[in-house]
Amino acid sequence: MLLPGYDRKTNILGMDDFAAPGFGFVTGQQNHDLSGDIQRDFARTAATNGWLVQTPSIFNSYTNTRTETINARLSLEPFKGMRVELTANRTISENRRSFFRWNSTLSEYVNDSPNEFGNFSVSMLTWRTAFSKDDGDFVNQIFEDVIANRTIISERLSATNTNSVLDAQSGFYTGFGPTNQDVVIPAFLAAYTGRSASKVNLNPFKQTPAPNWDITYDGLTKLPFFAKLFRTFTLKNSYRSNFSIANFQTNLLYVPGGNEVDAAGNFIPARQISTITLQEAMRPLMSFDATLKNGLLAKVEYNRDRNLTLGLTNYQVTEVRGKEYVIGTGYRFKNVKLPFTIGSKKPESDLNLRVDLSLRDNFTVIRKMEERQNQVTAGQNVLSIKTSADYVLNQRLNVRAFYERVINTPVISTSFPSANTNLGISLRFTLAQ
Repeated sequence: MLLPGYDRKTNILGMDDFAAPGFGFVTGQQNHDLSGDIQRDFARTAATNGWLVQTPSIFNSYTNTRTETINARLSLEPFKGMRVELTANRTISENRRSFFRWNSTLSEYVNDSPNEFGNFSVSMLTWRTAFSKDDGDFVNQIFEDVIANRTIISERLSATNTNSVLDAQSGFYTGFGPTNQDVVIPAFLAAYTGRSASKVNLNPFKQTPAPNWDITYDGLTKLPFFAKLFRTFTLKNSYRSNFSIANFQTNLLYVPGGNEVDAAGNFIPARQISTITLQEAMRPLMSFDATLKNGLLAKVEYNRDRNLTLGLTNYQVTEVRGKEYVIGTGYRFKNVKLPFTIGSKKPESDLNLRVDLSLRDNFTVIRKMEERQNQVTAGQNVLSIKTSADYVLNQRLNVRAFYERVINTPVISTSFPSANTNLGISLRFTLAQ
């Protein structure tokens, strides 16, 4: 908290005669007055007790910054070899500003130009729609559900405002039309989380954190078939999904009571939100890392990700989806002796070889609500080849040779193909051990 205009002294424990600003404040109590009344903030308490100067010439803002973070983690081992880690999180940051100063005309303190802004994020569960597909015209059923959900959300919101009645022609309730922010956001969340529009929470800031997970299983080597072929064999699955509001702020057109409408006939919300985002990543959706009996390393991995951005100024969803296939192998040649000497002897060490091949496909589709259009705007196929060889010349010097090539092939005609190649040798010298 930053409160300009405080004119009391600071003596013992940051207080003036144990009265101002009070023991509650110096130990962190800021969100309400010292009596516990949550309807009044500390500035009003300070003004009532005469702790502030009575002048209108205060041009520094009265600021309150609040951040709340919830993190939860649970580790499970349902049976030997299987490890599951569940995580959930929620973060909200709020910043409130105003000019709290004396008004000589009213003979009281007033809050001039109040404003609030901040951001919000929470872990979600969008697994139900993770594998949705487009048809030949890039029409996606989940997006069609967003459009259909709006009438259901409009009806639910109408119960909160007695001035809202059904418009038989549009099917929406007055004030809660198809482009109302409070209608579109719950309709979007219901569709992409796979929940019913009649049950989804209408307040996006009241979303309950949902669990994400990491699953690892390495118990297959206990089976005779795998034990004959592999030293180690590990399966993995990971899932992350997050809903975020990058920025919200006070709507300067909002009037307490919530009955003022904008040019489109929608009730003006108290908070204005420009974009919301759903990010989903399965890295990996499925993978295995194995070490064969002969020392050969093998890795196979399949990744998927999806990024959805809803713009609340143009009412369109930008969807970026990607798939990636990774194959890797490696081998360690033990006690490889080089044909030349360094110092007084020929280097002899293990030579580690590694080859990784990945193929990634991704594309971007813009889905427009009002125009009912689905348009591919970007996409590419990326082939990546990475090879490396590591050798320890002595206890202080390590040499690494590498070759990397990335080939980018666009899937739309407005872009051009490209390729990048990196190769070289790196030396790492350790000065101390």
